[in-house]
Amino acid sequence: MPVFNQKRHKAPCYFVLTVLLAGQWFTILELMNIVAVVTNGCLIAFRSEFGRGRHFYEKLAIVMVFEHVVFVVKILLLIFIPDVPRGIKMAIKKEKYEAQRIMEAECGH
Repeated sequence: MPVFNQKRHKAPCYFVLTVLLAGQWFTILELMNIVAVVTNGCLIAFRSEFGRGRHFYEKLAIVMVFEHVVFVVKILLLIFIPDVPRGIKMAIKKEKYEAQRIMEAECGH
């Protein structure tokens, strides 16, 4: 009867659970981000000195312009700032290349 190392078998399950929860938390944080931007836009338009004396439609326009500007800046930052730094990408490529060389050497090709 084989003996299983419990620590070794818990790690993959923990990793999968962590990845799944990270994806769920990312969605929740994105939703919170949207709500926060719209709320701040409403506070600027309806409660600040900037919004006083303006018609309701002007205040709505302020909210819409504010949230569009914030989301465009966010998208630009997502485009220009990579998820994985260049040095780490190069290290991953190097590791894959070295692993491939080792596999080829072991197979005799």
